[in-house]
Amino acid sequence: DDNIGARSLEYKICEYTSSTEGLDISYAGCRTDISQIMDNELGRVEGSTSGELGPVKPFAGVLDGVIYWGSVEVNDDGRLISVDEYLTKANMDGISQKQKEAIKSELATLQKNIDAAINTIEADPKVQFCMTGREVQGMKRSVSEGDTKKLSSTRSRIGEKSADAARFPELTKQMRMIIANAALKQAQENYYKKYDELNEKMLLDYAKIGERMAEIAGENVLDARRESARAACVNFAEASSLPKSPAPSKSGFAKLAGGVLATVGIAATVVMPFVLAPVGVGMVALGASMTSGGPKNGEDGGIKDGSLGERQLIGSKQLNQWNYKETITSTFEWETLKCNKCTRSQHCSSTKKPLFGSRYCKAWGETVESCAITQF
Repeated sequence: DDNIGARSLEYKICEYTSSTEGLDISYAGCRTDISQIMDNELGRVEGSTSGELGPVKPFAGVLDGVIYWGSVEVNDDGRLISVDEYLTKANMDGISQKQKEAIKSELATLQKNIDAAINTIEADPKVQFCMTGREVQGMKRSVSEGDTKKLSSTRSRIGEKSADAARFPELTKQMRMIIANAALKQAQENYYKKYDELNEKMLLDYAKIGERMAEIAGENVLDARRESARAACVNFAEASSLPKSPAPSKSGFAKLAGGVLATVGIAATVVMPFVLAPVGVGMVALGASMTSGGPKNGEDGGIKDGSLGERQLIGSKQLNQWNYKETITSTFEWETLKCNKCTRSQHCSSTKKPLFGSRYCKAWGETVESCAITQF
């Protein structure tokens, strides 16, 4: 099994806090892959206005389930030392119960594989007696009596330790040692191979996190650019709206009436025949049709709207003069940084000059619309 000895190793990326004693790993905040780390944990600030990284959570690569295989020994009977013996020898008595169980499981798996290999060999009829020994029929032990040797009537069992013991001694313990040490060596090789692979992955993840943070910083800078462009685009409509004509001229009689009004004061107000002017036009000071509640000078307030959170993506400005109407709308595209300005205008095609009051528009021409895109 290519994975024997390496099953306990686990790589994860965990949040941590620094202390005077080192790093305190928060295992509850561990991730098995860097894709599980959110952008906002690496400094992403949606709609950043400064372009700088936001708060960044500290992460550390952690290799868990470490086993010091050099401290694992094989006893004389070919069995691995116990977990407690290993922990004492490796000076790891302070590890958690979970880590201890992982080591125990790994050692138990290795021991199980060693036992399985030995049982397989001992079950082979061609070599089993080389492992367990056997009695050889007809072979006698020689006994010295003075200058002569006599054969004992007792058959010898293979494995006796006397100098003249029968052939094919019992090899079980010796073979167990050979097999156990070979398995232990393989477990070490598997472990170090996986350790190197996970360590390489950790280094690559550090590089990838660094690249992601650089990209996130770029996104924050781009959002800051977007915000500046958005504000400019939304205000573009208002900045582009300018009066196109002066106030209309008054009739000669209106000018004379104005002089009389200034002289007679309030009493003159009862004789001013406003009914001669078309309904809805009246005598507005600058000749502009005003929107109720709007500012003076023939302009109403800018309208701003949007759909990106609380950000306004649309600016609008209306201009209503006595002989010219105009609505400018500027719309900002957040992703592409494009500002689309559209102007809908209407000129007066026919004017009329009343006896009293100012000239006004009698008929309006067709509405003309034009659009232009500005790439920020």
